[in-house]
Amino acid sequence: MRALSNQGLVALLNLARVMAEETDLEKLLALVVQEATAIMDADRSSIFLVDDTTGELVSRVAEKTGSKIIRVPPGKGIVGHVAATGESILIEDAYADARFHQDVDRKTGFRTNNLLTVPLACSDGKRIGALQVLNKRDGSFDSSDLELCLALAAHAAVAIEQARLHMISLERQSLVAALDIARQVQESLRPKVSPDIEGWELAGRVSPCMQTSGDFFDFIDMQARVAIIVADVVGHDVGSAMIAMAARAFMRACCTQDTALGAMIGRVNDLLCEDMSRGRFVTSCTLFLQPGGRAFSYCGAGHGGVKLLRHGSDAFESLDSRSPPLGLIAGHPFVETDVAVEPGDLVIIPSDGVFEAFSKSREIFGLERLQQAVLRRRELPVAELIKEVFAEVRAYQSRRHQTDDWTLVCLRASP
Repeated sequence: MRALSNQGLVALLNLARVMAEETDLEKLLALVVQEATAIMDADRSSIFLVDDTTGELVSRVAEKTGSKIIRVPPGKGIVGHVAATGESILIEDAYADARFHQDVDRKTGFRTNNLLTVPLACSDGKRIGALQVLNKRDGSFDSSDLELCLALAAHAAVAIEQARLHMISLERQSLVAALDIARQVQESLRPKVSPDIEGWELAGRVSPCMQTSGDFFDFIDMQARVAIIVADVVGHDVGSAMIAMAARAFMRACCTQDTALGAMIGRVNDLLCEDMSRGRFVTSCTLFLQPGGRAFSYCGAGHGGVKLLRHGSDAFESLDSRSPPLGLIAGHPFVETDVAVEPGDLVIIPSDGVFEAFSKSREIFGLERLQQAVLRRRELPVAELIKEVFAEVRAYQSRRHQTDDWTLVCLRASP
């Protein structure tokens, strides 16, 4: 390889130092293009970077093209070929070369006479795009220009990758901060204490699998009655947490209306249907407790695993979910059921994450194990019962990472 000229070497070293200090990706790309044009004594330059999603080459910075974005299919055209193969291309007469696409000139109003295109490759060999310089101002590009451009591209690729990593780091820090705020908001919305209801003992607990949770439970005191809500939004991402907070707000607002339980859940469903994106839904179980501990009404919306354990019996009764999940079918009627209870009767309302936790051998905990775990602790205060059931489920996982949110609400009719 021919040695670079002193003038080219000095310019390249100065540019390399400046690039190493620039961590803003957009500013860095603009700098590379500007300096490439000057160092290569060209009319204009462009940087094409690989879109990791589509594989296309996208012109991130193209001088003198206005706001036009140029997209090149993978492996197509000159820049596509260079990025795909790592081969450099030097063309003395662009319009005489069949590989040159004249459409870009037609779209931009520019005429390309000659060009030089080199790959942008990281130190590990990964090709991230291509650098292209157009129209040598004095004659055509030659082999010495190629060597200079390759050296420039090598420094530029390293700087671009560092800037990308810096941007990812900043985005990650921002996301972590946002998730922490969302977690704090969700925690602040959870019931701090269980309401004191005549004839009832109740408690609830949530264990998120991530910083935010798509599960929630709530106790809403409506003076003449108390609403007990357990809900589970499909998914485990931030969107699920946002929907959970919206569903909680809708339920609290609708509970203030003096309506029957089924009608209230129907109203919440309609509100969620207006805003819910496709593929999202909320399962829920809602109870209205009457003071005195002798009856409750409930409405299940796609929420399974709700069980009633009668005092003196070891057999659990299922409180079936007779309605679809919320947010799927606007205007759908929701059925409520009245249940009479006696002192000592116990109701458990888990989210599916509790009984679908799985062991190292991929066997799920299951409803039967959950029921047996409750049976062994049926005499405990409900808050202590929940704590010990969670501990048993966690031990069953054999220290595996929790893969779903866990929620469990228990209530007992007291004497």
